[in-house]
This record gives sequence, structure tokens and C-alpha cells, in this order.
Amino acid sequence: NPLVENNNSTKSIFGRGRMLSFYVGWGERKYIGTCLVEHASIDTRGERITFQCRDKGKEMARIEKDATYPNTLDSQIVMKKALEYGFTPIVDATVGTVSRIQRHESDYRLLNSLAAKNGYAFYVQYNPTAKIWELHFEKPKTLNQQTAFEYKYAGTDSSVISFDPEITGETHRATKVTLYAYMLDE
Repeated sequence: NPLVENNNSTKSIFGRGRMLSFYVGWGERKYIGTCLVEHASIDTRGERITFQCRDKGKEMARIEKDATYPNTLDSQIVMKKALEYGFTPIVDATVGTVSRIQRHESDYRLLNSLAAKNGYAFYVQYNPTAKIWELHFEKPKTLNQQTAFEYKYAGTDSSVISFDPEITGETHRATKVTLYAYMLDE
């Protein structure tokens, strides 16, 4: 298989719609995240692969809808939407039933607005252990947690050779990642 798609319709390793998971480190690698490939390209010398990815949660942003949710908990709406898209719901219950109207609005925007109204975090992420996509709608976590990853750039104890993040989009998630080195598992 070629690494990226060519003019024939050959399926490639990094083809559009393929899942791409990111890990860092050598030996015991740490999981960073997973996205769906939109576009991949290799520079002319074959030294750099560039990926443009999208979050699987953005599938909910494609179609604007009209719907009414009479006397419903916000968390019930979120559960329904998670299951509609095939996500495993990780949802904290909300209080107080309300009638909600979704008018010319994508499900993504609806859930974002419900999260804002309730002071909750809303995101979709891949769980590599369970091999499932999860939709999270949760009360914010406390900030007394340990740092998940810490890498140093430059200096004698540097653990990062190159770092070039690009953050864009409504949710401030990376939509493009440049990979400077890769290792295919055999």
C-alpha cells in the first residue's frame, strides 16, 4: 500500500477517512489522540509527512436541523445524540427539565450550547484501550490533577526535536499535525 493516495483509487495507509492515532516517546509510548485523516502529503524528499485531520465529532456539524425537545433534561438530549452518531456516551446528568428548540442548527452547535448553558465540557475522543469513540458531556474536572505529558524543547535535557502545533476551529483542537519522524510497527 502507498503511504498517501495517488491518482488511481488505491487505498493508502494514510488515506482520507482513515483513523490516525498519535503517540509520543520511545519504548513505552504515551497516547496523544486520534483523528480522521482529511489529507496527507509527503514532501519531495520523503522526509516529512503532513496530515490534515478532523475530529470525528465534527460529523455532527455537517447538517443543520430543526427539532423540538419538550420537557427534557439537557443530558437526555446529549445521550440521544451520542447514540445517534454511534458514540459511547460519557454524560453527567443535568438538573431541571426544559423545552429546547433546535432551529437551523447542527447537532454539534446544539450540544456546544447545552454544554455552555450547564457549565459542562463537551468533546468527542477516541478511547484506544476500549477501541471506541466516546462523546463526553461532563462537569469540569478539578485542576489538582498531575500533568499528563511534559516535554522540553532545546537544551541538554531536551525530549522534543521539533514542535510546530497549529490550533484552529471552534473547539480549539489541532486540525493539522506535521510528523517529522515516524516508525511503522511491523
